[in-house]
Amino acid sequence: MRNAIFFGLLLGRMVFPCRAQSLTEMRAAPTSSSVYARQAINLLPGFETTAAGWEARLTRPTNEVGQWSAPFGWTPYARPEGGTGIVGIHTHVLPNGNVFSWEGHNATSVMTMSPAYQWNPSTGTFTSFENSDSNIFCSGHNLMPDGKLLVAGGHHSYGTVFPSPDPLQPPTKVQEGYIGIADANIFDFSTGTWQTPASSHAVPLMAERRWYPTNTSLANGESLAIAGQIHGGNLPAPNAKANPTTQNLIPEVWQTGGGWRRLTGAARRLPLYPMMFGAPDGRVFNAGPNSNTGYLSTTGAGAWQDVGRHQLAHPQAVDLHQYDLGEHEAGTAVMYAPGKILIAGGGGFGGVTRTTELIDLNSASPQFRFGPNMAFGRQHVNATLLPDGTVLVTGGVSAATTVDADAVLSAEIWTPPTATAPDGSWRTVAAMKVPRLYHSTAVLLPDGRVLSAGGGEGGGFTAHYDAEIYSPPYLFNGPRPSVGGVPPAVGYGQSFILPTPDYARITRVTWVRLSSVTHSFNMNQRFAESSFTQTTNGLTVTAPPDANACPPGHYLLFLLDGNGIPSVGNIVKIGPSNCAAAVALSTAPRNSNNCAAMMRVSAAGTNLGTDYRWTIDGYYQPSYDGRTSIEVYLGTEAPSATVAVAVTSSCGGSAATSTQRVTHYFPKCDLK
Repeated sequence: MRNAIFFGLLLGRMVFPCRAQSLTEMRAAPTSSSVYARQAINLLPGFETTAAGWEARLTRPTNEVGQWSAPFGWTPYARPEGGTGIVGIHTHVLPNGNVFSWEGHNATSVMTMSPAYQWNPSTGTFTSFENSDSNIFCSGHNLMPDGKLLVAGGHHSYGTVFPSPDPLQPPTKVQEGYIGIADANIFDFSTGTWQTPASSHAVPLMAERRWYPTNTSLANGESLAIAGQIHGGNLPAPNAKANPTTQNLIPEVWQTGGGWRRLTGAARRLPLYPMMFGAPDGRVFNAGPNSNTGYLSTTGAGAWQDVGRHQLAHPQAVDLHQYDLGEHEAGTAVMYAPGKILIAGGGGFGGVTRTTELIDLNSASPQFRFGPNMAFGRQHVNATLLPDGTVLVTGGVSAATTVDADAVLSAEIWTPPTATAPDGSWRTVAAMKVPRLYHSTAVLLPDGRVLSAGGGEGGGFTAHYDAEIYSPPYLFNGPRPSVGGVPPAVGYGQSFILPTPDYARITRVTWVRLSSVTHSFNMNQRFAESSFTQTTNGLTVTAPPDANACPPGHYLLFLLDGNGIPSVGNIVKIGPSNCAAAVALSTAPRNSNNCAAMMRVSAAGTNLGTDYRWTIDGYYQPSYDGRTSIEVYLGTEAPSATVAVAVTSSCGGSAATSTQRVTHYFPKCDLK
């Protein structure tokens, strides 16, 4: 040990060689995370000291592992039992860039309200938007093409139950278990209001109750609500919640014009919160956590087609339980590219697993294959798509327990398949500060960071009324690309200009759909990538080709440079290119006299967005941006003017323009 001592610091399953210089003597029993010395240590990069010369801990640089913020209180909600905050059980990113979150009530008695809050990431402020009509605890949800949040089902109560034919009436007492609700609720981010079954614009009820359902956005703009429990029951093993009398077997579709349509030809007993994804052929793929998977067609009465069986399959997934048992229960899944799915972690007959599986739905005969193992087994885990196409996995518990002591704090990042790693690869990154287990959530923020919130409030798990934010390694690798003039909406296959001073160093343009997550599954996120060409001072980008690759709705648009550093995300609505705007101008005098007149010019039409740009006699008028009508002054010296307006589409189609010559005649003007 004349010059240096080499040692390894064990982190999970990874060993990092380290070196400390000029160490004259080491204490007999160093810990796995420290080195003690009687005299000062001269430290190489990668070490930090907590007491100079006495304790040295390895710290990997932030551009390799990222960094977690300190935890902060999640909402100012005053809890009835004392204290503040909610458990972030349901968390969403809205088209206004804010995070929307609620907990609901895990109550034995009937509750008909849910505290809900928007959090502004820029200011850190919370605003209350309570739903006073429905307990939307353990509901399903997705963002519809217009950005409104559709919430299906939720929690009625716990008790001895049997569903009444009328889902609004109290059930007849027969059997013990959780009771779902048939409520559908819609939150409009633009007005900050809820539409509920009891509101003035009543949302129609589903045909039957759902507790723990999954919502999925469809390529045609509709939304699927599937599975969930009508009521629970004390029924025999192996899976009490799969009893045919308690599960909602019939999927329902929320139609673009409103109202529900039942898929009576597609009855299937699925697990709670099944992992559902829009497939490349327009059908919906059930990827898990059940071992036997399949495609669901939502046309007509609906129909299923079996696909494949997980490599890690539940031995009892046969007969009555062939579609509801699996080894990835409370694991997570993500479509990391169109048609390509990663399933990670979970548990079942064989206990908590670190196994991952991959399937490519673009294949003529898709089959599951094992992917590389994670460093840690994880149940109640979340997976979040990042701007560079990698997948961040956070939280979870490493054993079939409910205690924070078994929590997995270290996050992991999965890089999708490459030529040298055909099944992708994992790396362990920074450890979060707070255990995030059952009822935790994680969402991608527009600035490229990841919010992780909640955990607990039910199931015997410790409740955490806080959140923390992860800054991935790409935020520590240099300056971020900048971009301006991003259109609020684009159509499928549409080419558009993105002005950026960094055009010469941009290598990728990516899209990540806004998050809507609960119970380890993000029901809304998707990833896509666009082709582009460099132009003077910008890029010409081609939007994703169709709704099967990118279901209509709102996405975060990122530009990435050659080092994988993303720009701040801009929220862009993608939709059908045939949804073109149409606009016409009309004029009317607002006031006039013999020698002057003020003329009002108004724009009206169909599919009109909120981005209005006005010109008068060819000169752009920025002070009129966003206005649906303007005023034009005319006089004897200038009795006419040419007014033009350009308006974006409200649904992703092409913009519209209209031009009109405005004239006023002054026959009685006497300027003497």
